Amino acid sequence: MGVVQQEIYALGNHPCIEMPVDGLSVRFHTGFRPLAANGRGHGNWRFNLRESNTEPLLRLNVESIGSEDLLIEQTMRVSEKLQSLGGIRETKFRWEKE
Repeated sequence: MGVVQQEIYALGNHPCIEMPVDGLSVRFHTGFRPLAANGRGHGNWRFNLRESNTEPLLRLNVESIGSEDLLIEQTMRVSEKLQSLGGIRETKFRWEKE
C-alpha cells in the first residue's frame, strides 16, 4: 500500500488522505467550483482501497457527488494507476457490457 499512497498525489485535485480505518481512503475536493464543461478534473470524489479479508486481492470502491461521468472517469484513472503498478483487474465495472 505504501507505493500506492505515493502515487495518490499524481491524481491531483487536492487529495486528503483519511485516517486508515479500513484500508486507504482518499477524498478529493475542489470546494464550490462547478464542473468543467467536459466534466474533467473537477468535482468531489473519493476512493477506498482495502485488502480483502477472504481473498488475496485489493478491493477498490469509488464514489462521487452528483456526476456519474466523474465517477466513471476517476474509477478508470485509479484502476489504470493500480494496473501500472502491477495490479491485475479481474472484474468488469458495472457500466461495462457483459
